[in-house]
Amino acid sequence: MAISLKPTLTLTSTSGASGVSEDSSLALSVADTLTVTDPMIGISRVQCTATGGDTIILPNTTTTRYVYIKNTGLTGADAADAAAIASGVTVKVELADNTRIVDLGDNEFCFFPYNAEGSGYLQLEASADTVVVEYGYWTKV
Repeated sequence: MAISLKPTLTLTSTSGASGVSEDSSLALSVADTLTVTDPMIGISRVQCTATGGDTIILPNTTTTRYVYIKNTGLTGADAADAAAIASGVTVKVELADNTRIVDLGDNEFCFFPYNAEGSGYLQLEASADTVVVEYGYWTKV
């Protein structure tokens, strides 16, 4: 059964004297309605280790999937019981061949369409320790 996913991105900043122009203020908002279907995984939490192959979050696929990933900045013995701050630990989002496509710092996130045409999955790798990561994916209709 198809459902609607409604992502919204809003970017705002205050004006300042540095950058491309003297008025570097920004006010941008983009919204869309995406039609998605199974398979999908709602927002989940997983422990991300320093070994990429240990944390595979998206299997091989021949369809486009919308992927959400967030480095919570937390570490813990259990993803559901994250407590301590993993300050400065980044999370690498990698293809199956260990090619890095995104680095996420504390509390950073990404949302993007992904289609490897069946040639690879997505995996996560922490720069150190074990970090709790939120993720989800939805299949494009």
